[in-house]
Amino acid sequence: MIPPRSQAWLRFFRWVARRRIRAGLDGVYVAGLEDLKRYSASEPLIFAANHVAYWDALLLLLLDEAIGGSGFVLMDAENLKRFSFFGRIGALPIDRTSPRAALASLRTAATALEHPGDGLWFFPQGRYRLTHRPLQLQRGIEHLIAMAKVRVVPVSIAYAFHEAPTPRAAVVFGEPLTFEDRGVLSPLERALADGLERTDRFFEGKEDFTPLLVPKTASVGLATRLLNWWTA
Repeated sequence: MIPPRSQAWLRFFRWVARRRIRAGLDGVYVAGLEDLKRYSASEPLIFAANHVAYWDALLLLLLDEAIGGSGFVLMDAENLKRFSFFGRIGALPIDRTSPRAALASLRTAATALEHPGDGLWFFPQGRYRLTHRPLQLQRGIEHLIAMAKVRVVPVSIAYAFHEAPTPRAAVVFGEPLTFEDRGVLSPLERALADGLERTDRFFEGKEDFTPLLVPKTASVGLATRLLNWWTA
């Protein structure tokens, strides 16, 4: 059974996430969001993202809000016990102590995908990895897709230093893949890798993304304004 979420706590944690990201990242840029919002409004979806860094968890809170859906996220059961408050905002446990326990966790999580707007975030790599390819996806995502019988959206996440002392985040939402595709693991990995190549082009200035959270470098701080005035 899927536990109820606290909307009040969810709003609070999204506010916290936004403040932390503004303080620690030089903006968040996305591609493919508008198409994804239309998909999400008409069907439940699984969001399969590569797992890069600590920032991913905070980023998911903003991305889920931007999509406008009602997303849950799968989280290691031991970590969820340590940080139980995540359960109040949509974290569902995945028990990795045995293959049988993991499958039971996925089966429960799949029941969260019943209506349009429902979403389930999943890191199919299972742990932090660099954005280097191959991404080494685990087979749990295949079981989840087969159980839920919904489409899966590849979500490519990357961070890089740009024109600020903090890294910038770039996210690509790919086209949904159908659960009927045999061997979805390979197409999903290719789609995630294609998205990461797009983030590379974005960081190189060869492709435009849409700002989801305005970077600090977009505005001139008080100290800079004072220096400009003084030297003028």
